[in-house]
Amino acid sequence: MFKDTLLVEDNEGVANALAIGFGMAGVAMSHAADLAQARELLAGSRPGVLLVDLMLPDGNGLDLVRWARDQRPPVPVVIMTGLGDEEHVVQGLEEGADLYIKKPFTARELLAHLEALDRRMEGSRAWAEHLGLSVDLVEREAAYNGKKVHLTDVEARLLAALMAASGELVHRDELLLKVWNLSFDPGTGLLHSHVRNLRRKLARVGTADWIQAIRSQGYLISGPSSD
Repeated sequence: MFKDTLLVEDNEGVANALAIGFGMAGVAMSHAADLAQARELLAGSRPGVLLVDLMLPDGNGLDLVRWARDQRPPVPVVIMTGLGDEEHVVQGLEEGADLYIKKPFTARELLAHLEALDRRMEGSRAWAEHLGLSVDLVEREAAYNGKKVHLTDVEARLLAALMAASGELVHRDELLLKVWNLSFDPGTGLLHSHVRNLRRKLARVGTADWIQAIRSQGYLISGPSSD
């Protein structure tokens, strides 16, 4: 379980309630009410996980999502969002956030999500491999035949999810859940766009055609052509 968190939330009532709940669970929490305070705190330390409300008084929490994505290794990010805010959720996930939780929620619910996220990340801190193609989820690199290509965190998780199926079809809903923790299809081309970007990068190591789309169902990863 993550030992420390940074909460970026302008609602003092929400922040106080979470601080009490996290304190009872033995999880340290720092709090920033806006982007400026968050940047000050991040300049001096790196949290185990970042909890971000997207709509902040001095800007958009997506700036912090991008900061976390660009760290090595990346800092896990949980987006906290109001109901009916799915467009912003998808945008945050496209930028590299790890999951989202809808308001209102209790500290206990949020801690349960963090436990699940920690287990998911712990299980992926290694190499995944399929027929000689490998992906390092910490360094965010794919490698094949001595060539390497850098991936985003989401692209690396997507490739690993396909590899874990060992050539079997992975349905769209399963990929949305495994990679983004989305229990709904946002209908924005989120999955398709990331597969397209992943294929483009895998072309640099000669494996772009390994990822195959099964119309209206999902994707699978095959292997080198027998030609």
